[in-house]
Amino acid sequence: MGAATILCECLKANALSPRVAAQVTAAVWSLANHPSNKAPVLQSGVVDVIVSAMRASPASIEVSIACCAALASIGNAGGGAKAALMRAGAAAAVMEAMTLHAQSRGVAVHGSTALWTMAISKANKLVLVEAMAHDTLLATLRAHEADAAVVEKAVGALHSLSATPETAQSMMSDDLVACVVNALREHMERPEVAEHACGTLGNVRRAVPPAGVLTPLSRSWPPTRKTRLCLAAWAFQSWPLPCRGWCVRTSRQKGDLRARGAGRTKHKDNAESTAEADRLLDLLWSESVVV
Repeated sequence: MGAATILCECLKANALSPRVAAQVTAAVWSLANHPSNKAPVLQSGVVDVIVSAMRASPASIEVSIACCAALASIGNAGGGAKAALMRAGAAAAVMEAMTLHAQSRGVAVHGSTALWTMAISKANKLVLVEAMAHDTLLATLRAHEADAAVVEKAVGALHSLSATPETAQSMMSDDLVACVVNALREHMERPEVAEHACGTLGNVRRAVPPAGVLTPLSRSWPPTRKTRLCLAAWAFQSWPLPCRGWCVRTSRQKGDLRARGAGRTKHKDNAESTAEADRLLDLLWSESVVV
C-alpha cells in the first residue's frame, strides 16, 4: 500500500476531526507537489475524500486551506485530473470555503489557485461560470485588493475562465471591469497581475464589444506586457469614465507613452501592431478625463 493510499484511508477514518483532517490533507498536498507523485495521489481516490472532509468541517480555516491547496496540486496531475475534481464537487466545495472564509488569505490564495486549475480545462469553463465561480473570485479581489499574491491567483483564474466567447459574455459586468481595473491600478508593476488582468479585459472586450471603439481587438496582439496593457486600456475608451480616467493617469504616471517606441522596436515587422499602439497612445494622451 503506497503513501497516497495510506493517507487516503487515514483521511477517511478521521474526516470528522478537523485537527487531524487538516494535518492529513496537508500531507497529501505535500506529496502531490512532486510531479512524480501526482498520478498516484489522484488514483488513490483521495479527491472525493478531501471534498468530504471540507464538507464535514466547513468552519475550519485550517481544513479549508489544506484541502484547497491539495486539490489545486492534484488538479495538475493530467490524465483527467481536472475532470475528476469537477465530478467530486471540488469546485462547489472550494467556492463555499472561499465565501465562508472570505477574510482568510490562505483560503483566498489556494481557493483561487484551485479554481484556476480547474478552469484550465475547456470543458470546465462554462460549468464553472454557470456556477458563478467568477463572482466568488471578484469577491475575493475586493476583500484582498492589497494582497498581490491573492490578486495574481484570482485574476489568473478570471483570465482562464473568460477564454471562450460564451464564458466571457456570461462573465461581463461593470463589477468585473471595476475589480480587474482596480487590480491593475494597485499591482500594475507585478508582471503576472498585469498579464492576466489585461488578458481578462481583452477576452471580455472581444466577446462584448462596446459601442464606438475605433478598431476591434479580435486580432492577435503582440505578447509584450507593455503593449498588452495599452491595448487593453484602449478597449475601455468607451466604457465607464473611471476606467478611462485611470487609463489616462496610468499613461502619464507610468510612462506608457514609451510603448510607442517599444512597439516599433520589438515589433517593427508587424505594421498593424505598431499602428494600433500609436493610435491607442494618441487617444490616451488626448483624453481629458482624470480621476
